[in-house]
Amino acid sequence: MGYWSQHRGEYHLVYTAGPCALSDLEGALGPEAMARLLQGYARDHWFGVATTEDFKRAAQSMTDQDLGPFREGHHIG
Repeated sequence: MGYWSQHRGEYHLVYTAGPCALSDLEGALGPEAMARLLQGYARDHWFGVATTEDFKRAAQSMTDQDLGPFREGHHIG
């Protein structure tokens, strides 16, 4: 929270960056692959712990395209 108190005008990123990245990911994968990704990810992590690494692997499994540049452009660790 200390970071956000010093960057008050950027707090909206907490709420907008994720949805924007998911929308862009759907554009990269296509709507059918994105639906399969989200359904499978929810199923596989139901009542469990989900990590960024898990999501990155799941997203990459949907395409042969290297999603590294996509992740870098969206600052997805």
